[in-house]
Order: sequence, then structure tokens, then C-alpha cells
Amino acid sequence: MAMQKGAKGLYISATPSENTVHFYQHLGCTLIAQPDPELFALEPEDIHFIYLFS
Repeated sequence: MAMQKGAKGLYISATPSENTVHFYQHLGCTLIAQPDPELFALEPEDIHFIYLFS
């Protein structure tokens, strides 16, 4: 549905557990060097990923 609306990918803010991080990395998500400031302020412990559609 996101692709149908023109999205090029997904922004993911995930809990910082090792299993969660490995899960998203296994799916092909990559860490974001500079997280979205508003999302980071809401959940500063979260790990921020991006998943780009191919």
C-alpha cells in the first residue's frame, strides 16, 4: 500500500533489543546516521532504520 501511494521506503523506529535489531537488519533495513529529530525526541532509546523498496 505504501508503494501504491508513492513511498520509496519505510522509516522504522525499533526497540533497542539485540533480537529486534538483527530482525530488521536481516530484512534488509539499514541504520540511519541521523535519526528524525522529532521521533528521536519521543523515543531516544530506539534504533532508527530505513527500508528502501526495490
